[in-house]
Amino acid sequence: MKELFKRIIIFFIFVYIFSGSAKSVHAQYFKIELETSGQTINVNDTFNVKIGINTEGVEAINGDALLIFDPAKLNIVSGSSDNFFTFSYSTPVSGVDNKYLASSWEESVAHAKTSSTDSPFFTLAVQAIGSGSTQISFDCVNGSEADTNINRSSDSSDVVKCPLTPLTLNIGGTSQGTATRTPTPTGPTPTPTGGGSGGSNPTPTRTPTPTRTPTPTRTPTPTGTPTPEIIASELPRAGNITDRLKIAGLGSLLTVIGLLFML
Repeated sequence: MKELFKRIIIFFIFVYIFSGSAKSVHAQYFKIELETSGQTINVNDTFNVKIGINTEGVEAINGDALLIFDPAKLNIVSGSSDNFFTFSYSTPVSGVDNKYLASSWEESVAHAKTSSTDSPFFTLAVQAIGSGSTQISFDCVNGSEADTNINRSSDSSDVVKCPLTPLTLNIGGTSQGTATRTPTPTGPTPTPTGGGSGGSNPTPTRTPTPTRTPTPTRTPTPTGTPTPEIIASELPRAGNITDRLKIAGLGSLLTVIGLLFML
């Protein structure tokens, strides 16, 4: 009888140990993955990332997913709740450029939620802004309340088990290239010389601009007898013509007077 009692006690001890071990294997967690598995991502692409929650049967009243990313390669544009909990809020964390918070909760323990599979928690719109390998990871420290949390409804304690698996992304080159526009040549089109369809391109011949020939000025031909003024202007100037006329008149007067005295 005592031997049977001992065996029963040993049996229950083993059941307790293994049940505890099995329970410790399953932990409450968040899971992050691409919405489209195996999706090719290039710079300038915007794609969706899904966050799942699993409470492993534990009733929870809220969850906070605090994400860390490389701002040189990624930008989390927005977050949308998948309504695991009723109320939600998502925003970049102020004061830093590499963290994003997706939070959701219930107003009371009477509406606590539970799940035993990976359930939709949040959907993020993410833009790739730099090429190369990068990660979106959870800021998660066991025992901390200022990071990623799943809070149990019975006592509000954080039951999420850290660390959590990050999402690794490989971002390719730019998805859309910018076309270079060839400028349109302006000005007259040169006229090619030569013919034929083969050989080298003909060399354009520049047409010289004709030089305008000046029109000669016609010299007028004088007509009729030139006037005294014209003659006078062409003779050498030797004094005033008025003075000479006065002297000639005085000589004529003296000649007339002399003839009168001779008579």
